[in-house]
Amino acid sequence: MNSPQNFNLINGIFSAEDGKDILMQLLNHKIQFHQRKNMSAYERTCENDAHSTKRLAELHEVISNL
Repeated sequence: MNSPQNFNLINGIFSAEDGKDILMQLLNHKIQFHQRKNMSAYERTCENDAHSTKRLAELHEVISNL
């Protein structure tokens, strides 16, 4: 099994507006990923992907709290 790795995804000092924009873009990308994963699962099995459905709800909640 591979050992865990850490990645520095966002590094820097940003204004509040730029920071929010970066986070919104990341969240929107994650939402699109899970929407595509759900659509793919539905096309194969006529059921949504349970994990992606849960993550979509969580991500939308994060956005509503920003």
